[in-house]
Amino acid sequence: MTTLAFDQGTLLLNGDAQMPPPGFVRDERVGGWRTEGFRYRETVLWLRQQKVSFTDCARQYDPKTLCLGLGQPVAALRLFDYQEQAVRAWQRLDQRGIVVLPTGAGKTVVALDAMRLAARPTLIVVPTLDLLNQWYKRLTETFGIKIGLVGQGVCDLQEVTVITYASAYRRIAEIGARFGLLIFDEVHHLASPGWTEIARLAIAPFRLGLTATYDPHQSEVLNELVGPLAYWKSVRELSGNRLASYEVIRLSVELSAEERLAYEREEAICQAYWQGRAEQSQPKSESRLEILLREQAQDPAARRALQAWHQMRSIIAGADAKLDLLEELFRRHASDRAIVFTASNEMAYLISQLFLIPAITHQTNARERKAILQRFESGQYKAVVTSKVLNEGVDVPAAAVAIILGGSGSTREHTQRLGRILRQRANKLAVLYEITARGTMEAGISRRRRQTEAYAGRARKISRLWGARTGK
Repeated sequence: MTTLAFDQGTLLLNGDAQMPPPGFVRDERVGGWRTEGFRYRETVLWLRQQKVSFTDCARQYDPKTLCLGLGQPVAALRLFDYQEQAVRAWQRLDQRGIVVLPTGAGKTVVALDAMRLAARPTLIVVPTLDLLNQWYKRLTETFGIKIGLVGQGVCDLQEVTVITYASAYRRIAEIGARFGLLIFDEVHHLASPGWTEIARLAIAPFRLGLTATYDPHQSEVLNELVGPLAYWKSVRELSGNRLASYEVIRLSVELSAEERLAYEREEAICQAYWQGRAEQSQPKSESRLEILLREQAQDPAARRALQAWHQMRSIIAGADAKLDLLEELFRRHASDRAIVFTASNEMAYLISQLFLIPAITHQTNARERKAILQRFESGQYKAVVTSKVLNEGVDVPAAAVAIILGGSGSTREHTQRLGRILRQRANKLAVLYEITARGTMEAGISRRRRQTEAYAGRARKISRLWGARTGK
């Protein structure tokens, strides 16, 4: 008799099978065939097609026990047309796939309806403790059942459980057979080294990935572990309908004479380093910063070039003209809630001190962050400043204005920051300002940001309006 069992994140096939299912390898230690847990579905289907009689000891859940009828106080899920389309597209792919919707467009609602339709014990994997708590609250309100929680020192497993990526990585080999549906919030994190093990060591036949920033370069691994792209609705398609209309305004400033001199001095050090190694080959996939980080431990010249790079970033981040322009924007939008994004904690704290607004960084504890965001939502605080903490994973109250003083050229980061001002508000236009220092590395960063689809057709560069402060 053939037996299929779950063993620490792997499937173990013992018995009479002379030819194993695809993906299995011989394990002589136990005299059976072994593969990763995520092949459970295809293994079961293969055994049935081959008419192999087997006992399924791998699945540790009953697919018939969970009924997710909607509980109190929420009487029903109300889906917009695009959310219904997303769920139907996921179903057509045998309930495996990725749904891409902008921040604020209701990805959670799509997941809740998918859970109701799949009716299987579900594990929801999230990247942050804030999202852990948000999901727990929403699931409890929607389904009216006891929801499990793993994280923050708590380990309470239920048929529907929310868990962080970090906790899932540690525990999936133990609990990977207990759930029939896996939901990965911010699924782009799954492609990171290590996190893929969460999906590989679980048997769940049904899988749903949610993200606002789908990266085609990750499609191969996500397609294998979660499923193909099922549905994608862009920011531009929902703007003015389910999301606020928005505009991107690019503003550039001049460095002062002293700032320019200091910047060019550090820039010359960087250029000299790269000219000195011009003939050396380097991987095309590796950025210059990655090369410096790799080589600075052994090469003093690389270490000095890296220091120069950081100094250049510091000079343009704290440019006097940027701070003058920020003050002007605060006056212009005195009645609007605004979020200021910086490239570093140091700059966030400087702006906090200069303009007497609260800063949120990774050093801000959960209680203080919650208090700041509550006061921001109530209007007690008109503005907050942050580095990267509010990019994703935090439930941020709707703001009308976002001001980018610094950051990366990542399209993901740009889309996430834009999403912080796109929650629907009556008759209001959301505005994202991008402030860069002319003739510096920020020109390239801005150019890479503009490659994102959300930027295209929405940006305009203003010169004369800010002429007195930009030097134009």
